[in-house]
Amino acid sequence: MCTSIFQHSIDGNHLFSRTMDWHSLNSFPLYLPAGYSWHSSFDGNLYTDKYAIIGNGFYRSDRLDISDGVNQKGLSVQKLTFANADNFYSKNSDPNKIQLAPFEFAFWAMANFASVQELVDFLPKVEIMSGEFAQRRYGKADLHFAACDKSGRFVLIEPLSMPMKVIENPLGVVTNAPNFSNELQNYQLT
Repeated sequence: MCTSIFQHSIDGNHLFSRTMDWHSLNSFPLYLPAGYSWHSSFDGNLYTDKYAIIGNGFYRSDRLDISDGVNQKGLSVQKLTFANADNFYSKNSDPNKIQLAPFEFAFWAMANFASVQELVDFLPKVEIMSGEFAQRRYGKADLHFAACDKSGRFVLIEPLSMPMKVIENPLGVVTNAPNFSNELQNYQLT
């Protein structure tokens, strides 16, 4: 089970780490400079990154997939498996919103925002799309997201609705789960 862990150090810095528990992992270190351009798998729209990113993922056949990373401003985003998330992704696109494949969200967020607050403020303008009508099929990608920044704010972004639900994380830990409220309840029971 993948787990994200956010810790505060004695000197006031932060450490955001994770486990990647897969039987085989096709993931490598990646660096993407500011100004990097890419096309969304959902609708083919061209995006150009505002911020440089260093992360972990892969690039193959014009498909970039970043599991986690950090941008030059200190915003870090991770994607984790989330049971049945595909049931909540948008099926009908709104031309007034940015539509992304689920696996593109973490990369897109780090490429465009300097802080968790900037990302949260922009979420109503974003739809995570089911792969059903994508230009390039990507199948089901059941994901939710953890994000933090240099201020020490740590949130979860769950696709239980559009706009996605933002949850402040008081535990500093999140796993692959049906939803974070289950994890909070389990924590309070122990």
